[in-house]
Amino acid sequence: MARPCSICTHLERAALDAALVANTPRTRLEAAFGVTEQSLARHAAKHLPLTLARAADVAEVARADDLLAQVQRLQGETLAVLEAAKAAGNLAGVLAAVDRAQKGVALMGTMLAGAHAARSLDPAPEAAELPGWVREELRALGERYARGRTERQSDGGRPGDETSVVRVSR
Repeated sequence: MARPCSICTHLERAALDAALVANTPRTRLEAAFGVTEQSLARHAAKHLPLTLARAADVAEVARADDLLAQVQRLQGETLAVLEAAKAAGNLAGVLAAVDRAQKGVALMGTMLAGAHAARSLDPAPEAAELPGWVREELRALGERYARGRTERQSDGGRPGDETSVVRVSR
């Protein structure tokens, strides 16, 4: 049975990994951490690349989460503008906000499809596979749009004044 890597099990592994990535001379690391140059070389060749790849994946996930949070915040602001435009009777503002909301939903769908494709290599997730919050956003947007469309028609607005139709299915 092979012995575990002495660097991987070292109490100061994080500092050793950082020093190896920074190209600190191995002789200095030997003296500072009480390890051998051979164990440092083995660790750097066999284990450090995997650690760096995992760190890059974690950083990528963090960036994606931040980007998604920004898109969600902007979508919330767009829906607030939509409600304000409705309350003010500003049909041009309503249509502009609906257009932006649709683009926001499309962007979220694209982001989620990309994430799904990266995980499973299936670039076209079915609606049932979307996270619950996205399905809820789509449903709420569809309801708001339908409610606004009905109100415009009952207020004398012509059917077809809308720029596009949102279809949401469960």
